Amino acid sequence: MAAYNHAAVEKKWHDRWEENTVNPKTDENGKEKPKYYCLDMFPYPSGNGLHVGHWRGYVISDVWSRYKILQGYHVIHPMGWDAFGLPAENYAIKMGIHPAISTEENIKNIKEQIKQIAAVYDWDMEVNTTDPDYYKWTQWIFAKMFEAGLAYEKEFPINWCPSCKTGLANEEVVDGKCERCGTEVTKKNLRQWMLKITAYADRLLNDLKKLDWPEKVIKMQTDWIGKSYGAEVYFPVDGSDETITVYTTRPDTLYGATFMVLSPEHDLASKLATDENRDAVEAYIKASSMKSNVDRLQDKDKTGVFTGSYCINPLNKEKVPIWLSDYVLADYGTGAIMCVPAHDDRDFEFAKKFGLPIVQVIAEDPDNVGELTEAYTIANGVMINSGDWNGMRSEDLKEQAPHMIEEQGIGKATVNCATGSSHASAIGASRFRSFTARIAAMLLSLKRICRCGFRMSIHMNRQEPASRLSQQSMSGSTRPVLSAARLQSARPIQCRSGPDLHGISCVMWIITITMNWFQRKRLPSICRSTCISAELSMPCFTCCIPASIRSSSMISELSISKSRS
Repeated sequence: MAAYNHAAVEKKWHDRWEENTVNPKTDENGKEKPKYYCLDMFPYPSGNGLHVGHWRGYVISDVWSRYKILQGYHVIHPMGWDAFGLPAENYAIKMGIHPAISTEENIKNIKEQIKQIAAVYDWDMEVNTTDPDYYKWTQWIFAKMFEAGLAYEKEFPINWCPSCKTGLANEEVVDGKCERCGTEVTKKNLRQWMLKITAYADRLLNDLKKLDWPEKVIKMQTDWIGKSYGAEVYFPVDGSDETITVYTTRPDTLYGATFMVLSPEHDLASKLATDENRDAVEAYIKASSMKSNVDRLQDKDKTGVFTGSYCINPLNKEKVPIWLSDYVLADYGTGAIMCVPAHDDRDFEFAKKFGLPIVQVIAEDPDNVGELTEAYTIANGVMINSGDWNGMRSEDLKEQAPHMIEEQGIGKATVNCATGSSHASAIGASRFRSFTARIAAMLLSLKRICRCGFRMSIHMNRQEPASRLSQQSMSGSTRPVLSAARLQSARPIQCRSGPDLHGISCVMWIITITMNWFQRKRLPSICRSTCISAELSMPCFTCCIPASIRSSSMISELSISKSRS
């Protein structure tokens, strides 16, 4: 018996499937099949090619796509490449080749590997985030966010390599050092673009009720948004004109705030150091900059340093020592917390270690209060040691205290949202690409499958092309850069047919922003749900933004015209 020649057999069937698709658009009677959309997260096209981890994730969607084909659907199952970003830059630097060249070669290799597996992908809808016809829409969306006040600049601490002179992602920091050159990594405050995603927190929460998702996933999304009610409280710095603002969800415990902790990256961290404490403070700030945020939160042994300065508790006028500790992150609220050790486990541990006062302000039985051996974290109880608040129920005071504080002029009632960023009010714009990779195929593919006969054109007052990777020579640690970005005029397109959007996983807040813009334009309802997705394919805009949108006058006209097919 002849040996089984798998290469010949697989080639035979690959060729057959190329000639006769297994995923036809019409049935045997020529009738158009209903459409079903299935989307994978796009891979980064690395020089190592496809590995088993890729297929482990993609096999599920491939099996599901085949199942829907057998049910009579025409399955729209696109594939694309999340090709921008640090990995592409680092690979190009390492190999001494321009990223445009290396990325194209890597995509070609991985695409061939995927085809060898015979996965059911619609290669007519292939997406590449480095294609200018693709990422010009990211720039357009960013410009619209900027116009709406949703994009702004802010100083924010990042991992910084002094040798490479560049910011590093957390995964590029290995044992506190840059994985490329081995230099110790520090934290550095840099002015960067932020996206105000919390502006859509309420809508995100409300729309979760409309999703037929597992309860545990709904809870994860709710926790990610992290909406909370509390107060911002103003603590004047003793002997200074400075004021430290803290956000707390437990303003009812304000009388129990016996010390303050700032993150080592806080703007006032160095300024508050007295002469006798300055060396210790500077050393602690430097040591903290060597740790990742994950390590800082996971460290069980609390560390800290006293600045030598005090602030004033605005309710009881007591002096409160100001400490630095790396368990407080700069992107948590305001980067400063009021510490109530009697009613918080972490604060209790810190107070015990450094001999700080502990004042209980909530008790189950006010007539039977002893020395605490652990934090009293039960939310319900009677207020004690709290001045005029004594005798009130803590659960009632928690709701009333923000407004009482606001009336006294020592703070204000506040609603805060975590939104996936450790209680930050925004996310760095550089993270935008990680979201857009998830929805790129949906947005780009829909221009081929919507029916509304809708036209869009954008006219710019500067006739310059969209950003392209500059073909500069690469030497040393110089990073490939993008030339000054300009939003390229979009060619009018016409959309046909209509999608069945079962199972689409997308980033809701981006869609919400663009939907709101379309609703203001009073477009037909079908256009709001399909055509916006059709043309606004959103790739990474690394390095493009500052030059692109510093002046809103860059966009002279945005014309939306409806046409009939």
